[in-house]
Amino acid sequence: IKMESNSLQANAFGMLEGYLAVQLEFPYIADQSKSSGKGTHSLFALDRSGSMSGSPIEDARGAMGSFITKLQKEQLPFSLFAFDHMTETYHSKTDGYDTVKEYCQNLNARGGTTFRNAINEMIKTIRTEALKDIFICFLSDGQDSDGLERLRPVLSELQNEVTVLNAS
Repeated sequence: IKMESNSLQANAFGMLEGYLAVQLEFPYIADQSKSSGKGTHSLFALDRSGSMSGSPIEDARGAMGSFITKLQKEQLPFSLFAFDHMTETYHSKTDGYDTVKEYCQNLNARGGTTFRNAINEMIKTIRTEALKDIFICFLSDGQDSDGLERLRPVLSELQNEVTVLNAS
């Protein structure tokens, strides 16, 4: 993967059955005058829909476990939005790193895939917490059950809340 300047650093290291494995570096704000001073707050949307059964949900559990361990070591805050046709929200500040990690380890696949609810919860968290330095990661295998047309307005609203980093 080639990254644009001032973008998130990433390396593609594998592709299997249509899935791309990507290693991400957490963003660093070089110009601290643009930082909120609170550190980067990571937002993870974790798809737990029925299509994630088997190795996809196992891989997502492992990835989230690794993310949480690294975030806990650096004491960086994060929020988890576990979604299918509904969304459950967990925050490291209020629920604790270990509680969220345990939740992820016991996560089971079920239901349909509705990104819209998870994105709306992200927007609510960004606004409520007045978040400025944000890293967003989606762990999912599929398309939104509601279709792209119902997803576009909420994606547009999310884009208004954050500076989007693009990979090409």
